Amino acid sequence: MTFSLWNRQKRESELEEELQSHLRMAVEDRTGRGETQDEASGAVRRELGNIGLIKEVTREMWGWASLERLMQDVRYGLRMLLKSPGFTAVAILTLALGIGANTALFSVVNGVLFNPLPYPHPEQLVWLAASKQNFATGSISFPNFLDWQKNNQTFTSMGLSRGYSYNLTGLGEAEQLRGRLISSEFFAVLGVHPAMGRSFAPGEDAIGAAPIAMISGGLWKRKFGSLPEILGKSLTLDGKGYTIVGIVPASFELSLGGFHDIDVYVPIGQWGNPLLPKRGAGLGFHGIGRLKPGVTIEQARADMERVTQGLAAAYPDTDKGIGAGVFSLKQTMVKDLRVFLLVLLAAVGFVLLIACVNVANLMLARSSVRRREFAIRTAMGASQARLLRQLLTESLLLASTGGTIGLLLAGWGTNVAIAELPVTLPRAAEIGLDGRVLFFTLLITLACGIFFGLGPALKSARPNLHDPLKEGGRGSSGSRHRAQGVFVVVEMAMALVLLIAAGLMIRSLSALWNVNPGFDSHNLLTFGVALPPSMNMADPAAIRAALRRVDQELATVPGVQSVSLSWAATPIVSDDEDLFWIEGQPKPTSDNDMNMALSYVVEESYLNVMRTPLERGRFFTAEDDENSSRVVVVDDSFRKQYFGDKDPIGQHIFLTNKGGARGDCWRGWARKTVGSGF
Repeated sequence: MTFSLWNRQKRESELEEELQSHLRMAVEDRTGRGETQDEASGAVRRELGNIGLIKEVTREMWGWASLERLMQDVRYGLRMLLKSPGFTAVAILTLALGIGANTALFSVVNGVLFNPLPYPHPEQLVWLAASKQNFATGSISFPNFLDWQKNNQTFTSMGLSRGYSYNLTGLGEAEQLRGRLISSEFFAVLGVHPAMGRSFAPGEDAIGAAPIAMISGGLWKRKFGSLPEILGKSLTLDGKGYTIVGIVPASFELSLGGFHDIDVYVPIGQWGNPLLPKRGAGLGFHGIGRLKPGVTIEQARADMERVTQGLAAAYPDTDKGIGAGVFSLKQTMVKDLRVFLLVLLAAVGFVLLIACVNVANLMLARSSVRRREFAIRTAMGASQARLLRQLLTESLLLASTGGTIGLLLAGWGTNVAIAELPVTLPRAAEIGLDGRVLFFTLLITLACGIFFGLGPALKSARPNLHDPLKEGGRGSSGSRHRAQGVFVVVEMAMALVLLIAAGLMIRSLSALWNVNPGFDSHNLLTFGVALPPSMNMADPAAIRAALRRVDQELATVPGVQSVSLSWAATPIVSDDEDLFWIEGQPKPTSDNDMNMALSYVVEESYLNVMRTPLERGRFFTAEDDENSSRVVVVDDSFRKQYFGDKDPIGQHIFLTNKGGARGDCWRGWARKTVGSGF
């Protein structure tokens, strides 16, 4: 018989009427044989058995019985949970915090590690670098890149880029913009199309081409009010006019090379660095590429090895020993975060397990006050499966409520975390509560409901009918105590694992905190220094005079103890390399055979600002200027590697790369007085 929800009430009334008719007829038959009404009624009920069980068996024949029982269990479970508001609130809050923490962290893991890059066919995207004697992921020279583009057989397109800063003038107050020098195919590699206008055409990245630029959607809105007439307008960068040809979508973000939130994109050939056309100068450029369909990274590496070997044969002075590194773009972006995030997710998972064990203990303790209820229901014909289903329904109600609240907490917590860490966490813009995160939350919610509810349900679904039904009987609770003991042991074991892991992390953090970086960071400030665009093409003497005036002005600021300017590299954040050889040793035949060291161009007050100790010799003085003999200061690692036990004081090294610096690459360092407010 097909069951219809619409005539459910009618069928229930018909079933009840049929049972009552059967009872009346049986009673009348017995009273007709001389039994009293009470005797006949009792005998008939004993013969008929459990009326509730008969109704349930009959309903099974109607169909949709499982749904009906589920709705009954849900309604009854809600009533029971509302009868114990304290227990319910504690259980839901415990689960909400555990599920919320796991959901929030999984949303980060999902956005950073699991989600594909937001570009067409992201599995084809790779990151390109030049492998050198000293660096496996060195920078690529522009001439070499052009040959890589022309001679490879495994890429559909290649792009090259590096971060740069520009001074924007002519639009109100001068502003420093984050920029990126790119090749003409850069956006084509990623499959990114301009929001308006066009990308750079082939040849527009050549040295000496017309000055053009693309600006970000954010800069377009902030400086130009999103006016469509912006195309063809001129943008003054570092005192030079660039024609705007396109608008990059505001949603575009590629976190590579330490540059985020790029404002302006300029063709590589517009960079006025005299080293750009030199094949041996990497200048901080790295590339991206799109593999041809079906090509693997291993095949691309073999192809690029063929290309670089050909360049080494053609240009041995600059390309000998230069290879090509081909890496997954996604893996390059996340770097070492994979292990860290997965370990953190596992730790938060342990917290959720502890929360589940806590709730299981609460439910087991609560079941002790319901033993009489379970015994009565069993005596009335309820099967163990029905009791088990009822108790699991209650635990799933708790879990689903906790999961819903946890999801809301996760959404709020994730937004707060991303707002605080927009730059340090790669792919932060892609983190959110998407379908995969919602499925994960549903999965762990169901798992939690079954995990913490199954043990107490199995225990409570097999009640002792004798003791609970005795008047005032308390019964034995030894088995319940043993089950609670098991939960406590499990909880303590997991807590111990977390405690040990936390202790190791604190120990590692303490060790990192106590590492001597070589300078005192307390009350130390750093900032960029950009001279007016007109100074970029000035003669070196004018640039030096302007920087010295900046130095003098900064030193007069109240609260400043000492000031020093530095050029190019910044300790811990960035680096600048110099090729060199030592006097008395044969001069290397090519740049690739030379030694390489990190270098910093600083003023005489640099050690005083950084509070770096000087082990021997002297530091720079005001007399070490452009007219004096050239001097350098080396650190102890340099001494040990290149001089061993020999005293390096008075020895000579030959640097190949250091030249005149432009006026827009300087960084200021200042140590302030404790408590000063500047």
